[in-house]
Amino acid sequence: MKILNFLKNHKTFVFVSVLILLIAAVYGKSLKYDYVYLDDDTLILENNDYISDYRNIPKLFALSVYHFSDED
Repeated sequence: MKILNFLKNHKTFVFVSVLILLIAAVYGKSLKYDYVYLDDDTLILENNDYISDYRNIPKLFALSVYHFSDED
């Protein structure tokens, strides 16, 4: 009876908790995976200095995915 009352009174909390558990169950294992080197080497590894600088965030949305040069 106490559990049912808790669920009725805390619907949002229960919903968010269940949602977080489902997301963790589905995607949690992928946190152990490594780069696949299909495009990660070009997009992430070779441009780490560029994408790690927070001042380049607006430029990242304006550039082509594969366009990186020293001018940018």
